[in-house]
Amino acid sequence: MRGDPPGWHDLILEYTDKMRALGAISFYTKEKYGALVIESIEYTPGADVKGIQRLVEEAEILSECICQDCGEPGKEEKISDWILTLCANCADSRRSKSYK
Repeated sequence: MRGDPPGWHDLILEYTDKMRALGAISFYTKEKYGALVIESIEYTPGADVKGIQRLVEEAEILSECICQDCGEPGKEEKISDWILTLCANCADSRRSKSYK
């Protein structure tokens, strides 16, 4: 989680626990177009793969409503050609920094 957006830290921890309980061993997370992406999942023998896939979809959808900077409710914002999920305060902060 070293490179993941800090606002999604709690979401990633919660879903890591849920996915591991169903048999996920490891996986890779990243941000793309303002949403969390979970990929490269390794499974234990007998893992509930469909259950894990449902959790992945759920976490990715939830990330689209959580500010990736602070964790507050957010929405899609386009800033300097980047698509991000941000709350109003973080969007304003990023906009003011992008033009300096």
